[in-house]
Amino acid sequence: MKMPQREYVPSSYSLVEPEPRSPETAVKLSSQEKDATHIFTLEAIRPNLFRTTFISTTHPLAPHRSAPVPSVDLGEVKSKCTESEKSKTYTFGDITVNLSWTSSPLVEISLSGVDEPIHSDLPYRSYAIDGDGIAHYTKYKKNTLHAGLGEKPAPLNLSNRSFRIGATDSFGYDVYRTDPLYKHIPFLINATPTGCVGLFSTSHSRGFYSVGSEMDGLWGHYKVYRQEYGGLEEYVIVGRTIQEVVQTYAVLVGYPKLVPRWAFGYIAGGMKYSMLDEPRASEALMSFAAKLKHHDIPCSGFQLSSGYTVAETEPKTRNVFTWNRHRFPDPKGFLDAFHAQGIRVIANVKPYVLANHPEYNKLADAGAFFTDPRTQKNAVARLWSAGGGESGVGSHIDFTSAFGYNWWFEGVKALREVGIDVVWNDNNEYTIPDDDWECKLDAPVLRSSEFLDGQKRVGVLGRAIHAELMAKSSHDALISLDSGRRPFVLTRSATAGTMRYASSSWSGDNVTSWDSMRGSTALSLTAGMCLLQCYGHDVGGFEGPQPEPELLLRWVQLAAYSPRFAINCYKTSPQDNTVGDVIEPWMYPEITGLVRKAIRRRYEILPYLYSLALESHKFALPPQRWIGWGCEDDPEVWSAQLMDGETQSWLGQSLLVGSVSEPGMSKARMYLPKVRTKQDDTGFLNLNAPYQHLESGQWVELDVEWDTVGITVLAKVGTAIPVSKQCQTLSSGEQENEADLPLDDYRAVEIFPPQKDSAGRVFETRWYEDDGISANPHISSFIVRYSTTESEVIVHWEKENGGFDAPWKELHVILPVGDERRVTSPVNAGVKQSTGIEVGAPGTLPVIKLDYGSFRATKYDQANDVYTFKNIRFGASTAGQNRWKAPQAPAFDHGVSSDDSAISCPQGSLVAFGSADVRAPASEDCLFLDLFIPGKLLSNPKNSSVPVVLNIYGGAYIFGSKNLLDGTGPIKRANGQMIQISSNYRVGPFGFLAGSTTEEQATPNAGIWDQIVALEWIQKYAPMLGGNKDDVSIWGESAGAGSIWLHPILEGGKRDPLFKKAVIQSPALNPQWDRRGQIENAYKRFEDLSGCAGRGIACLRSVSADKLNQAGNTVNGEAVRGTFGFGPQPDGKLILQAPALEYAQGNYWKNLTSVISSHTANEAEVFYDRSVTSDETWEAYLRKLFPAAVVNAGWDKKITEIYKSPSTPGSSSRTQGDRVRDSLRDLVFSCNARTFATAYKDRSYNIQYSVGTGLHGSDVAPTYSNVDGSSPAASSADKNTAGYQSYLVSHALTGDPNNLRLKSTTIQWETIGDGVGLEKAYPVLNAADSGFALIQDEQNLKSHCDLWLDFLEDAQKIQGYTR
Repeated sequence: MKMPQREYVPSSYSLVEPEPRSPETAVKLSSQEKDATHIFTLEAIRPNLFRTTFISTTHPLAPHRSAPVPSVDLGEVKSKCTESEKSKTYTFGDITVNLSWTSSPLVEISLSGVDEPIHSDLPYRSYAIDGDGIAHYTKYKKNTLHAGLGEKPAPLNLSNRSFRIGATDSFGYDVYRTDPLYKHIPFLINATPTGCVGLFSTSHSRGFYSVGSEMDGLWGHYKVYRQEYGGLEEYVIVGRTIQEVVQTYAVLVGYPKLVPRWAFGYIAGGMKYSMLDEPRASEALMSFAAKLKHHDIPCSGFQLSSGYTVAETEPKTRNVFTWNRHRFPDPKGFLDAFHAQGIRVIANVKPYVLANHPEYNKLADAGAFFTDPRTQKNAVARLWSAGGGESGVGSHIDFTSAFGYNWWFEGVKALREVGIDVVWNDNNEYTIPDDDWECKLDAPVLRSSEFLDGQKRVGVLGRAIHAELMAKSSHDALISLDSGRRPFVLTRSATAGTMRYASSSWSGDNVTSWDSMRGSTALSLTAGMCLLQCYGHDVGGFEGPQPEPELLLRWVQLAAYSPRFAINCYKTSPQDNTVGDVIEPWMYPEITGLVRKAIRRRYEILPYLYSLALESHKFALPPQRWIGWGCEDDPEVWSAQLMDGETQSWLGQSLLVGSVSEPGMSKARMYLPKVRTKQDDTGFLNLNAPYQHLESGQWVELDVEWDTVGITVLAKVGTAIPVSKQCQTLSSGEQENEADLPLDDYRAVEIFPPQKDSAGRVFETRWYEDDGISANPHISSFIVRYSTTESEVIVHWEKENGGFDAPWKELHVILPVGDERRVTSPVNAGVKQSTGIEVGAPGTLPVIKLDYGSFRATKYDQANDVYTFKNIRFGASTAGQNRWKAPQAPAFDHGVSSDDSAISCPQGSLVAFGSADVRAPASEDCLFLDLFIPGKLLSNPKNSSVPVVLNIYGGAYIFGSKNLLDGTGPIKRANGQMIQISSNYRVGPFGFLAGSTTEEQATPNAGIWDQIVALEWIQKYAPMLGGNKDDVSIWGESAGAGSIWLHPILEGGKRDPLFKKAVIQSPALNPQWDRRGQIENAYKRFEDLSGCAGRGIACLRSVSADKLNQAGNTVNGEAVRGTFGFGPQPDGKLILQAPALEYAQGNYWKNLTSVISSHTANEAEVFYDRSVTSDETWEAYLRKLFPAAVVNAGWDKKITEIYKSPSTPGSSSRTQGDRVRDSLRDLVFSCNARTFATAYKDRSYNIQYSVGTGLHGSDVAPTYSNVDGSSPAASSADKNTAGYQSYLVSHALTGDPNNLRLKSTTIQWETIGDGVGLEKAYPVLNAADSGFALIQDEQNLKSHCDLWLDFLEDAQKIQGYTR
């Protein structure tokens, strides 16, 4: 509260003639008291909008206020007036306004049908003179919602609290306590179930609002607005709902400005980047852009902090409109390069000039600064200059000065001309220390050039006016260069009038904490009601410590469903007060995939977010809305718990979004509000598992596990949202495409229909689109309508009007997960169901229709009733710029593919084993899978839910193809109760390039990412095929089994492998850990052989595939025999350390339900190095195999102690070759199987395949065999093959290999259990020529495997790779 209080209430009023604007609906009162004339006026502007003024000869209105006075427009509403000597009553439709003046003026406003007035002044104290300012008292309605005031500390409900009206630089504020924050908007809404009222003061002067926090035994409960200077102009807005009040408020202050479409993507930032001298800031930013590509995270803009303006020499202060030419030697060149990465630049500018600024004296001489009346010189203050909290002497720009305003205008133009896309008005709260500083008042942009005595004082005029004029200057400068492109000004501080010029704002320098994230939703809802529509928060917190992984992920997940998504921070500390640290989406490898998923989802729903922005521009509807918006008749929304606005909100009318505001939460409560009529209320659909339909009007508890489900997102049944590609796309209005972005030419709608027949009811959703960039665009509306039956969803859409020609021509329809009804459209040929199965006439092959393309079956095996769909694409081509990236989403293909060719990824050579080069014709466009599906499933998939098996081929990680694995045999064995899928993945250097360079510039383990995406494909599409996405098995041999062995330990065991059961046969993986040494050396050798020595990934992406393949074959040939130059390797992100150690340390996914762990009887026979013939060559072999630092630490002796020389007593080796073979067997194959079995011992079935010679790979043929083997006449070999396969099929179908095994040829097989801890594991099923028996495992001995675990742990420690 301002001090001191000098309050006086004029009370002797008489009626005088009103102004000629609207004499029939206006009242003017005058009081001659205290040697002054006091005037009160009331005027109807709209039927629900009333302007009041309270002024005196000593308290005039400021000539430039935050909203111009609108013209009177009562429309068709007829007003009625009754009056008495001391009162007048007006009726405008269902609104009645009564003004009485028996004492101080008393305004009461009522709505028809409501017992109590919706607004009442406080009798005898309504309008008071208070020193240099005024006070306005109104009655306070307890237990109702008060919201607004621009930006106030959480919660949303401002009731029973007090607030400063003003703005300050509240760096690191407490979201629940700090006041004021950054906005100066004296607009307060009081909402009740029966009606709402808004009070809006247009003054820029500081003030104070007590929202029921004061009360008095005489005066009762009241609200009071105290304004420090000048007279009062206040608008009273009345409505049945908050929406009506907000939309009328827009009549006064203007509708939200258009925002470029790209600005709704991910906006990056961080002070650190622009503050770097070494490496130069420009280089660091280009590296950041490369990392975005590496992590496959789309990004649309970057907030370039003021470090680019820091002087190169002492004192290194921030000098607005200058460039640090060391950090940015060529600003235009840098900006062009950044634009080529698809990233727009948002440049920070601050409205003050430090004394050492090169133009300070010029500005001072020209009167661009405030004047200090005490010295009659330019006013100076301490201003933020360098690091956190550091200051220097300087002056604020006076935007009422013509010179200051124009100087700023020209500075902004210069930034735009060099290539800056957006002006970021920062530090514009004008926290100057003296009300008496004087303004110049000669800027032509001021609404009046007539100022009374004393109105030059900044306290009287209002500090906040400068934030508004600064926005106008920036806005007009951008317009002056390109009037056809919508100007984009981002502002931290704002008045109500600022947003006529600035398109976007945010909550300023928030702090990293769970509370800060929780309170942010309340701030967003407040901002939306005050028409700060493209509004958000710095995700993860601007100031404070780095967010822990869970907090960062929760914040990202929440912000993905908000109007503005930005990650920007300045993480300073006493030790680092200048450069600070940054938050990056990939800073925690264990959550990077989930962060990526959330950001890509934001891009997917960007058409919906952008439509909400256009809707806001057209109709002043906030994109993010309080839970009671549109549900005012539901009494529960008026509970204190929901009026706080902290835990859930609407995003538009379709989505209900909940936050998770505490660590470790696995469940969250949400309330599902009821809409106005029971007929309209269709309930909600959970968009996360288990995807249930929920009735409105209840509290529900939903799963919110942070690393699986995420936050709660529910859809209102009967609505729809438009969606696009999960990537950055080019708006149709853009004239250039520097970054070669894909066009915005795909549009789908996610519709949320009722579960049952809608009984003829048609649901309708409208959305808006334009070209995304024009200043005065054509805006078209699109309408999708749908109804439902038990078996169909009938959809049609239309473009209503507006003149915008959308680049997409078809509308794809996406049904909720599990909704298997057919989409039909009797009206529109352009409606396409995104997913489904099309079974044609008899004799034709069926078509699977996915949301990115359609694929026809290539073969039908009538004898076994199995359809084969060859080459279903699941990823884009991996060539060129997509090399060494995670798979990119496939582009939409309008045709129907029926390609039955044998597509393989580029293949390596087997010349290392003395055989011929077996490279098959291959292509880098190889991310395809083969689907084998029973015919009876295709005829009725919605009534089926069979297990799905994904097959991963072997091939030493250098060759192999899906074409080797035909799933027909297992499906036949399963009696058609199984789907089989075989998928390609990249091999050799294309799939497994690794090392520190690759980690920095690309994506290591690309082949594993291919497998992940194939598993994700199953999760998405298996249900429509009759498959059970929650009953997925994965089978693999050799490198395929080694790959499967890796999936449960990815991201430290926190990444769901997306399968429940696994069969690993001879899991092959040569353990590596030396990312900076051996692994990087292999990369360097490959780089050199490819002709790119020292030039990195960018060069390699430009080299032909044949040359890369040749280089890869050379690297493979130079590797130690039995190992290969390429394979999965630790990268610190996906694979954190040697996988065996992850299992040993418990860092693996615990929720696999059943596994089969297998090896052959003779794993290493074809692999081992036969050149080892002596103890000396054995020692040389170990030194070649392992880093010198590890061998020199004594591990050569420890290994030799286990694998003794043939000449050593007690040795199990007859020859030197025996110990090379056995050590290779244990290290690369068998101990991996034992590690897997140990992790899942109570659900692991262990087997040794000894049929024939038991060589590595001999178990593949029987796995996929098509022999029957059940006939008594079958050969013993066929019986054994059939029995072996029956174990695997039974395991896939039931989780137990015994349930459906062929009883006549097999035996009961028990889990390994504690027997895995024996030196010779038992029981292990032995599959031999003679049949099946339970044995002790003589191969992967516990002591041998323990040796290798100890070796790996010590080796990592020695070389500094501890996890």
